[in-house]
Amino acid sequence: MISWADRLARYGYAALAIDSFGPRGMDDHCGGFFFHEQATDGYAALGYLAAKSFVRASHVALMGFSMGGGSVLAALEKGLLEQRYPEKFRAGIAFYPVCQYASGITIGPVLVMVGDKDDWTPSASCEAMAAGRSELGAPRTPGDRSSIELVVYPGVHHDFDQLDLFLAPGRGITVKGHRAEFNEEAMRDSIVRVREFLQRTIGGR
Repeated sequence: MISWADRLARYGYAALAIDSFGPRGMDDHCGGFFFHEQATDGYAALGYLAAKSFVRASHVALMGFSMGGGSVLAALEKGLLEQRYPEKFRAGIAFYPVCQYASGITIGPVLVMVGDKDDWTPSASCEAMAAGRSELGAPRTPGDRSSIELVVYPGVHHDFDQLDLFLAPGRGITVKGHRAEFNEEAMRDSIVRVREFLQRTIGGR
């Protein structure tokens, strides 16, 4: 994820990487429900950035990957969590997020990118979220979901943007019973989409 922070910095954005695990003495929390804790960390980071003279507090986007992507959806979802904070995120970017428990009704535009071969965070759940269809554990009420921009990559697995998987056998590995696989075409497309999305939502060069 640091590579994305470096990439964003090259585009002229101030990028802050958040570590939700280390300070809590955790190695990872894959498979657990940690969305609201990470979303709260995101808002704490937003408050920190808002105090910086070089940051436009009204033009900050949040980006996350996998469980972090689910936390992006939680942070930008309309409701009790975002109402607790005076500063709001202008936009969000969620790579292969857990969509099952998200309403899809957000306070700003959210770009969601996922592969249709992802067996860890299924694209079908993200499609259901964007359409407002109820799922097991996620009854969805009617509402405006037009702020969700969903991109589903055909034939693409989880972690498709992770360059460290490039040298793995078949450009992928199995993690906790799920396939994680680098896909150069999807990665390159996601870079273009992220830059265009940020230019459109928070500005930039």
